[in-house]
Amino acid sequence: MLAEVIEDQLSLNAALPRTLRALLLHPGLLSTEYLDGRIQRYIPPFRLYLVSSVVFFLLLSFLSGQPSTGIVKFDGEVVADTTRSVTELIQRADTAPDGTPIKRDLRLRTGWERLDSLANRRAWELLALPPGQLFRTLFSVFLQRAPTAVFLVLPLYALLLQLLFFRRRRYYVEHFVFALHTHAFVFVLFTIMLIGMRLPLIGPLLIMWQFVYGFLALTRYYGQGRFITLLKYGLLGVMYSVVFGLGLLSTVVVALLLG
Repeated sequence: MLAEVIEDQLSLNAALPRTLRALLLHPGLLSTEYLDGRIQRYIPPFRLYLVSSVVFFLLLSFLSGQPSTGIVKFDGEVVADTTRSVTELIQRADTAPDGTPIKRDLRLRTGWERLDSLANRRAWELLALPPGQLFRTLFSVFLQRAPTAVFLVLPLYALLLQLLFFRRRRYYVEHFVFALHTHAFVFVLFTIMLIGMRLPLIGPLLIMWQFVYGFLALTRYYGQGRFITLLKYGLLGVMYSVVFGLGLLSTVVVALLLG
């Protein structure tokens, strides 16, 4: 019964090694095979994306270290004090040479009174924490919300593909399938990096393969020339970096405000 449940939920059968081999070593193959109707041979795109993202973020959460707290000294002088709140550190830093306190207005003003009140209250709650605890809080929110942010920008990534390759006359869902496979590849690659992070050169080599992989996948899937594909690949990278950054930032900020 356990084997049947695992196989049903994660497709841990002959399709798994075949899918991982195609995903990691043959750029664009899974998307091409899926659209050609060869579906049973591989793990479905959405399931592959879901499992790979869950495994990566669970492993990242497990391996992430906690910052130390306390007073750090160098030659008997205090150079860092993580037992004090961030507010206290700001107040100590905002002092003139003659000892006169420097007043700073740290209030957020957006023009929406209710949002200003909520944002300022939440900001001062966070600033009341010691730096170590503040970092852990922010990192915890990031780990909780990053999967949501990535999932929310997936449709936008597919839309960017549709805009850049509009002459290929593909349906939107075809771009979305490619987006699922591309993101699943990144999650699997980053998972391998986390597992082998103590091995020399493993990180740089995998990062290089990620960039080469993306170009080869676009070339194979959309069938355009290498030069025009390279230009679109660079443009896609810039556009998606902006979209992903804004999406992640918005998701984390909303989580902090509602936290």
